[in-house]
Amino acid sequence: MQIKKAEWQGYRWALDHPQADPDAIEAACYTLYSENRAGVLLYAFERGCALAQAGVQPEALEPV
Repeated sequence: MQIKKAEWQGYRWALDHPQADPDAIEAACYTLYSENRAGVLLYAFERGCALAQAGVQPEALEPV
């Protein structure tokens, strides 16, 4: 569940920062997940950003 939350956080962040470049996305990742720099939460955040930029919504947090 924590991975999906990170993905959604990245998605929402990217919607709020539509002009963000890869460096800004990486900086946001490290700000939010500094204790997990090389971990899966960073990847999930970046994936959420990529989904937002592609106009695709991540999977729902709770199964419908």
